[in-house]
Amino acid sequence: MNLSHTVEDNLTILRNLSSLCELGTPVMIGVSRKSFIGKILGIDNPRDRLIGSIASNLIAFLNGVTYFRVHDVKPTREALTMVDAILSQHEGSATQM
Repeated sequence: MNLSHTVEDNLTILRNLSSLCELGTPVMIGVSRKSFIGKILGIDNPRDRLIGSIASNLIAFLNGVTYFRVHDVKPTREALTMVDAILSQHEGSATQM
């Protein structure tokens, strides 16, 4: 997701991903450790942006994104699996990384 260079534009894209996903084509997102997360959270080191990255991926998932490019696979997969299980009331996940 480097469609924008401003924090607000990146947030707008995340908020409106459902419109893109409604087109019927699988959508992949890569927000892991991005600078907009660092700017919002005041974290300079990209390696310290895990929570912001996971939160952004969860919002993307809730808006219909099914493919995720991430640096921290295990914690991201666990978070996505939990949200999927809570919403679907079953074990497992339909997400791909």
